[in-house]
Amino acid sequence: MENDPLIGRQLGAYLIQTRLGEGGMARVYKAYHARLRRDVAIKVILAQIAGQAGFQTRFEQEAQVIAQLQHPNIVTVYDFGESGHITYLVMQYVGGGTLRDQLRDGRPLEIQRAASYALQMARALHHAHLHGIVHRDVKPQNMLVSAADRSQLLLSDFGIAKLFNSSLEATLTTLTPGALAGDHSLTNAGQIVGTADYMAPEQVNMRPVDARTDVYALGVVLFQMLTGQVPFQSSSALGLLYQQVHTVPLSARELNPAVPEMLARITAKALAKAPEERFQSAEAMAQALETALARSTASPYPVISGDDYATQVSPRSNVLTYSPQDQSMPPVSSYYGQQQAPGTTRATSSPAMRSTTTGAGNLVTPAPLSTKGKIPLSYVMVAIVVALLIVFSLWHPFISTTTTTKDGDVGLHAVPACDLGFVWRVAEYLSGGRRQRLRDIPGQSTQLDRGEFAGTDSKPAQ
Repeated sequence: MENDPLIGRQLGAYLIQTRLGEGGMARVYKAYHARLRRDVAIKVILAQIAGQAGFQTRFEQEAQVIAQLQHPNIVTVYDFGESGHITYLVMQYVGGGTLRDQLRDGRPLEIQRAASYALQMARALHHAHLHGIVHRDVKPQNMLVSAADRSQLLLSDFGIAKLFNSSLEATLTTLTPGALAGDHSLTNAGQIVGTADYMAPEQVNMRPVDARTDVYALGVVLFQMLTGQVPFQSSSALGLLYQQVHTVPLSARELNPAVPEMLARITAKALAKAPEERFQSAEAMAQALETALARSTASPYPVISGDDYATQVSPRSNVLTYSPQDQSMPPVSSYYGQQQAPGTTRATSSPAMRSTTTGAGNLVTPAPLSTKGKIPLSYVMVAIVVALLIVFSLWHPFISTTTTTKDGDVGLHAVPACDLGFVWRVAEYLSGGRRQRLRDIPGQSTQLDRGEFAGTDSKPAQ
């Protein structure tokens, strides 16, 4: 790395100082702009990529679009240009490392930090989508941690994958196990553009991509932050691609029981195989994450009433307490239609929270918890009748009745107007139980003869 010929060289107005890393498309350097007195990051496109026919035109067009993105969670593009045979892109230098650095040990992040990072990335993606830019390669390597504030995450490399889309993509028939064994970054010539661990099913199947493709990749990143591992494991990229299309991932709670149920549901929905079953925009996912943060003890986020993610977070260790900096989320109109801002009520529930079947296999997403049902009317009627019978028995405890003996003597007796057995039988009758003839209830024949229980099918005793 110290023998890199670009280190110490002036590239336009920028002095190359150190090499930061290298990917399948470019090398990244730290440089210094003397007149502006600021550090920058320079992405130098690899010669075999920059030399392809038509690349320079696509690069300039895409760089101009990316430079228009101004968001606190997006790495700012300052400049782009050429110096001899070198094509480069000048960006904001963040300096705090990447999210991948925090995930290298395979341990999950703190729940509140993971939720906050995912929220920031969802907002950044939505901002780009409003400008017609689909990232296509959302992954921890492209998420930079701010050196000034470790709680701030910035997304980089917007539109880079698109630059190579037309000349580098290939169908799955060209992907052989031998060529892809151990290589999960599919950004080389003759291979699918992207990273197998984070690729959406439609990318694998070479179908058109849109904002929901980025939602899927962000779901993978959220899953990894919550559990310490990606949803699918394989020794080859081909195996990963197959699982992305056909395998239903485990719930994040199965790998980490400390994950709140609500975050597990949000993750599952983002990872739906069919794009129509995911969040239909990054903004919708951001609003769901805001709702999760709003359920913490002291969160500044407004609670969205009527959401599809109502749950009880227990035990106490599952409660989110992190308070992200950026709290604003104004309502905007996207190419998905008008979106509602946090704090408003969504009138309908999302169909993606139900069991669905896609062509790629079965995907079962969690169903929303049901609300309390109304008390059946029959129960109310039973309660009223029982109360009236009790009051009647207290007001008139005994009723005079006559009985006739075998000798023909007539006697006058007092019998209870209502006993518990009678009340139980009436309650059973009114609540839909087996119908009883009230004349068979001991001590009630006189009342039946007097017609005091209208509505029964009993006849006066003979």
